Amino acid sequence: MSRELTAYRNLKDLAREEFILPGTAACGGCGGLEVLRLAAKVLGDRVVYVNAAGCFTMLAVFPYTPFRGSWLYTTMASAPAGAQGVRDALDVLIARGKVRPEDDVQVVVVAGDGATYDMGLSSTSGAIWRGLDFWYLCYDNESYGNTGVQMSSATPYAARTQTTPVTARTAEGMGGRRKDLFEIWRAHRPAYLATVSPRYPVDLARKFETAKRLRGPKLFLAAAPCPPGWEFDPAKTMDYGRLQVETGLFPLKEAVGDGPVVHTQAPRRRRPVEAYLRGQGRFRHLFEPVRQDAVLARIQAEVDRYWAEAEPGQSEPPPPPPHPRDPRGEGRRPSHGRVRRAIPSDALRARPAVRRRRGRRPPRPRSGPARSAGGRPGCSRRDPPRRGPGRSCSGARGGSGRRLPGAAPKPGVRVVGVAAGAAGEGSREKSVWTAYTRARPCPMSTFATGSTTTRLSSPGTRRRATGRSSRSRTTAWAGTRPASGEWPRPPASTS
Repeated sequence: MSRELTAYRNLKDLAREEFILPGTAACGGCGGLEVLRLAAKVLGDRVVYVNAAGCFTMLAVFPYTPFRGSWLYTTMASAPAGAQGVRDALDVLIARGKVRPEDDVQVVVVAGDGATYDMGLSSTSGAIWRGLDFWYLCYDNESYGNTGVQMSSATPYAARTQTTPVTARTAEGMGGRRKDLFEIWRAHRPAYLATVSPRYPVDLARKFETAKRLRGPKLFLAAAPCPPGWEFDPAKTMDYGRLQVETGLFPLKEAVGDGPVVHTQAPRRRRPVEAYLRGQGRFRHLFEPVRQDAVLARIQAEVDRYWAEAEPGQSEPPPPPPHPRDPRGEGRRPSHGRVRRAIPSDALRARPAVRRRRGRRPPRPRSGPARSAGGRPGCSRRDPPRRGPGRSCSGARGGSGRRLPGAAPKPGVRVVGVAAGAAGEGSREKSVWTAYTRARPCPMSTFATGSTTTRLSSPGTRRRATGRSSRSRTTAWAGTRPASGEWPRPPASTS
């Protein structure tokens, strides 16, 4: 991989090449291993990993290793001291000309929270004070996970571990507070200091790329969701990594030298901490069998206090600005570009509870079964069609409000003509109407005139019922046969 600096804007900018091969002995869904994998994409293969005894000890079992770089195993408290020896040896070899400067390698310490927060803190403090040019990556799973999930000084308040069980005297579990390692490291004024999460790979790559330009101690505190230690499904590792940031429990930030702390992923709308705690077995006692609201309120108050101090005036994010199409500022975002009126709550209560689908008319009330000209009742929409003369589907109404005899369109057929003429002699010759079909008509859409039964068909066709259904999607018309024996022509508006 090129040692030139790279700008990371999205996931496509990350290297496709893998520098940590699969098939390790780490737990499934390990968040710390994902952080190390993403970091290796930025560091490349010219790396010496100095491991402190912990979960990652099982990654490289002699003589096998998944790393494309070198691997050095140390005790739990002496990883920074081992990194000091490797770095000094490389500097001496380069000064004597036995190693070319372009062949130099980077020294990376990999340690868990037990070795970082507790046993190896003094060794790390000395390496930072001496200005050692090295990388330090702490995968923080908030417990001594390699030895059975015991409490460490990184264990959060109210978590249940093997050494802090839930009892009658300690109903909340772990009763202390975790160390603020970020501020402890920052007091040493290292060259670079940052927190990272496997759920935000672009943010992680940017921070490692920024640290490449600096010389001196470069320290990273990584969130490492642990499925066996936190007791959740390994498939949800990234979900809890996201919730850590969205709830504000694990802020993503960085500091360069003596500069200020900058939050790189400050959540605009923080989610309640309960969304993160619920679902983890180590916090199950806060919800079952009795919900401990006081403990939950204390955890939420600590998060709110941190953000109130970190960003004064921004502890509660301001409401979003009103939409330009919502001048009243009701907070309603119109859908599909339509402006919605702000309706008072009293008016909403007074409105009838009628649900109407947008873009469709409400169905007309049914007034009973239709009767054909032959006097026989028509079939309803729920009944199966019945063949034969005089058997029709439910009738339709014309523009005059009078039911047209025999007109029987299915849903989607709209009768637009009216039965003209007055009752009396010769009125049958004027009984002409048209029907526009928007869907397939009913196979039994017939009407009866005496002994003649006619179907709705395409314009200009008139035939007797032969048992075959008309499938015309075009305009259909029908009429009664006059006494003269000639069929009337359809109105000009129907053509």
